[in-house]
Amino acid sequence: MIALVSKWKLRNGCTEELLTALEELVENTKTESGVLMYIVHLQAPTPIDSQGKPLSPPPPPIPLEKQEEIVFVESYENVEALSQHIQSQTFISFLESNFKYFQEDPHNPGFPQTETEFLDRRFGFIRPESNF
Repeated sequence: MIALVSKWKLRNGCTEELLTALEELVENTKTESGVLMYIVHLQAPTPIDSQGKPLSPPPPPIPLEKQEEIVFVESYENVEALSQHIQSQTFISFLESNFKYFQEDPHNPGFPQTETEFLDRRFGFIRPESNF
């Protein structure tokens, strides 16, 4: 299994158009059989204080225009499934249509600036009610 977290740096915050495109990317990626998990996150404020107690009142969401990155949490059956996803028309079309929203990677012109970390899952669980 291949698991990763990938942070894509935004150019000027997030937009409703980008959110729609990300939702379409997720829906289209569902058809790729080797993709086990594909979740897109926006940044959220810290809901607890330094002692781990809930903030009251809770902080408001970070506005779209203040978002600095999109965070993908992904899991694949194997490296071939990851490779197929990156080479899929779904992924390529998303990049071509939405590159304008992301900072450009100075070492890889034409691609978004990302921080990707591959993970070696050892322990844990996902409750069914989590909707993951």
